[in-house]
Amino acid sequence: MMFRVLIFLALGNVAASEPALAQRIVRFLDEFGAEHFGEERSDGTAELLHGHVFDSLELSGKVAKVQKILAPLDPKTVPAVYCIGLNYVKHARDFNYSIPTSPVIFFKNRQSITAPDTTVVIPNISTMPDYEAELAVVIGKDAKDVSEADALDYVLGYAITNDVSGRCWQDVSNGPDPKGNKCQGNDGQWSFSKSFDTHLPFGPAIVTPSALPSPDAKGLNVTMTLNGEVVQSDVTDDMIFDVKQVIAFISQGTTIEKGTIISMGTPSGVGEEWRNKDGLGLQGHLLRHGDVMTAKIDKIGSLTNPVSAAHLGSRHREVVV
Repeated sequence: MMFRVLIFLALGNVAASEPALAQRIVRFLDEFGAEHFGEERSDGTAELLHGHVFDSLELSGKVAKVQKILAPLDPKTVPAVYCIGLNYVKHARDFNYSIPTSPVIFFKNRQSITAPDTTVVIPNISTMPDYEAELAVVIGKDAKDVSEADALDYVLGYAITNDVSGRCWQDVSNGPDPKGNKCQGNDGQWSFSKSFDTHLPFGPAIVTPSALPSPDAKGLNVTMTLNGEVVQSDVTDDMIFDVKQVIAFISQGTTIEKGTIISMGTPSGVGEEWRNKDGLGLQGHLLRHGDVMTAKIDKIGSLTNPVSAAHLGSRHREVVV
């Protein structure tokens, strides 16, 4: 009898000593300029992970001041950025496209990744820049030929992306740009039009599936505000292909490496949809110099980035050329 009691007490001590795991992971610089991964806290500090976010989510008990929030992953460590096009029904219909029968895939240059509160710089060759609030999936371990049933086992967590896009390059059917120049999209330069530097704000944290009401990120509101005005609003339930379906689809015969980001598509309400119905002409809700974009997803956070586009002028003053 005594032997059984001792075993019970020993097992109880093991269970009690299990390490705490992070659920909301930020990558940040401390006050001395050192980079860390840690569990974000409300007092401007973070409890550090023992190592890299892909090694373990175990918390170390050590705390550091958060001086600057970085993108959750260093672009150099991201193997690929998969993007899903036309993944909300209303968004597809607003462009008069058929509802896809399988996920529409394109890629962004990983060097387009930028941090929260960092300026998105629109290059001079982009004359119809646009915003897209999206749910992001971060893959936590290498995946290949994954079933839908097992797909969530490969998810490290979720974040927010803003798939900033150069519409004038994306599709020649967009017609002339605001200055009357013919668009140069060659009927679909999707990856090029979306891969300019700083064109993928990413953050503010990686939130683990266990921290969400549903581990597949369903039931979350996705919004974008432009200069304080809500221009996009939908729920992740309305995605045509959900997280499990997308992971199963893109891993067919293909190795998806850990650290890969999947940007899950944007709801209706992008600037390109507004331009012909807001009474402001071609440039109405497309991005201008000085604009401020905030993408927000319930339980994950908000992602704010200002816009620099001097060649397009601000909403209060046109550039004279």
